[in-house]
Amino acid sequence: MARKSLLQLTRLEDRTTPAVFGSPWADARHLTVSFAPDGTNIDGAPSDLFQIMPGQPSIWQTEILRAIETWAQYANVNVSVVPDSGVDEGVPGPTQGDPRFGDIRISSRPLSDNVVVITTPSGVLGGTRTGDIIINSNKWFTIGGWYGTYDLYSVMLQEVGHALGVANSTDPSSPMYETYSGLRNGLIASDVANLQTLYACGPRTSPTRATATTPCGPRRTSNGRTPPSPPPRLWSRLTLPRAWTSIATASRRPRRAPTG
Repeated sequence: MARKSLLQLTRLEDRTTPAVFGSPWADARHLTVSFAPDGTNIDGAPSDLFQIMPGQPSIWQTEILRAIETWAQYANVNVSVVPDSGVDEGVPGPTQGDPRFGDIRISSRPLSDNVVVITTPSGVLGGTRTGDIIINSNKWFTIGGWYGTYDLYSVMLQEVGHALGVANSTDPSSPMYETYSGLRNGLIASDVANLQTLYACGPRTSPTRATATTPCGPRRTSNGRTPPSPPPRLWSRLTLPRAWTSIATASRRPRRAPTG
């Protein structure tokens, strides 16, 4: 007699934080970022960030920091790298300045198939989740987006924008546009303007990037981890939802790199 199979429940990722863009950090000149160690409890699943990222930590972390720096160089935003204690994601605490982890906390765990990344934008609604970026560990990330994979810098460029409070763009040439389909080169003038609306910036006589209309200040990622300026890349598109926590949705599913 055939045995009846038992139903099983699978816990999904938490999406209870509404995405309200346009709220700047209270003290953007003293922001911090950390990388959650593997095993950190991310809504019921252990983070596996260091397992899924391409290459050594110094390589993939530089790509993420490069995305942060691409934004920070245009506004009164300073970001320092700090250690992460590995406490649970979303624990009670202050929105900014919690000594246990960075204000922007980067981790990964398995997410739904139509999700690439979930980011909680800046503001007071998210608690310690504010600014946190959770990467879908079921997706394949590389540096350069080869073989149908996701280019890490291009994906993080949009997510960092959301972490700073910048909403989606309707301009297909913007990295804040909705559908991912390849590599990004950096910000466009409207992205810079939207950022500077949130974070005051004074004019500067020698801009470092041609796309910036009124860039400000020196490049600001600190702690000796300042990555180089982004090299030229091809334009593409990135997707995020219109409501709730920001989610990057792929227009095409990436293929896993061959294992044999």
